[in-house]
Amino acid sequence: MSKTILFDKLFSDFNGIKKSNERLPTFMEISKYPHFENVCSNILNFYFDTKQPHKLNDLFLKTLVQCLDNDLSQTITLETINCHREYGTSENKRIDLVIETPDSVIAIENKIFHWLHNDLAVYEDCIIKRFSAKTNKLFVVLSIKNENTYGAFTSLTYDTFFSKLKQNLGFYAVNTNNQYTTFLLDFIKTIENHYKMEETNKEMFDFLLKNTQTIDTLINERNQLLNQVNTMVWHLSEKIQVEAKNVKKWLYQKNTIVFDFTFETCIISVDVTINYQSIYAELFVRQNINTYENLNALQLLKNTNSFTKSARGYELHNQKINFFDINQDDFANIMTNLLNQIKY
Repeated sequence: MSKTILFDKLFSDFNGIKKSNERLPTFMEISKYPHFENVCSNILNFYFDTKQPHKLNDLFLKTLVQCLDNDLSQTITLETINCHREYGTSENKRIDLVIETPDSVIAIENKIFHWLHNDLAVYEDCIIKRFSAKTNKLFVVLSIKNENTYGAFTSLTYDTFFSKLKQNLGFYAVNTNNQYTTFLLDFIKTIENHYKMEETNKEMFDFLLKNTQTIDTLINERNQLLNQVNTMVWHLSEKIQVEAKNVKKWLYQKNTIVFDFTFETCIISVDVTINYQSIYAELFVRQNINTYENLNALQLLKNTNSFTKSARGYELHNQKINFFDINQDDFANIMTNLLNQIKY
């Protein structure tokens, strides 16, 4: 069987398989936040506080208490007096979150990446002594996975907490601030991405296993074509010769020849990009300062006004052509003639 027939069958079989959904990054993931656990604790602190402008009221507080003691959630006062971050103990330890309500206090240790090594006994003793007047005292380690806790502390996973939170969210959605609901959903998705595996596409898995050799052959053929394009770009770069002394020639990502002309007020560039089926050359000002004023003053633009404006400057050449059909000598002569007119 020829490679072409083999590849046609491969593509036909591939197109018949349902594709996996693309996993899109959350806003928090895009921002590449530092100190992830601290950031998450700050977000939790905001949403637990019933006085904040999210208008979700006691959603977080009620959900947490329901997860810990559903009966207690019917009697506890679900209104915050204070929400403390990094609450200090007498032993210079810090509890991630301490939430006060009129009749209760909740101590939360937030764990996502780091293993639990905190002195929970010190935390518990501190809360009991300082909040002795509170009727209810709850202690929880909120974490990605179940933790081995001790004393009064209970392990609660984000999975359990968020599942209940999403069930409750509908009752609060009408009066909530949509902006903060969007932030919340992004936060939930970000945390879930750390512990939830995407469902495996078993049909695609079987297809890839059965066709490994053909796929490897296809990838090798593609790489050979790509190498031919890159080699042709290098040869073309050598053929294009510019007389000016103020020009620097270099390759960008192997398929773009860059010519940087340095003048007193700006750097003017020409990018020549060769792909499988096109060749494109663009003239622009690299600093993007007074773009057309600088370009229109060039000898090249004074000699002709036939160039089309582009997003960055002017198109010098735009042609649909297979890379192997490009006459390198002819195109090198065209570009050399144009580049030698880039002067004032």
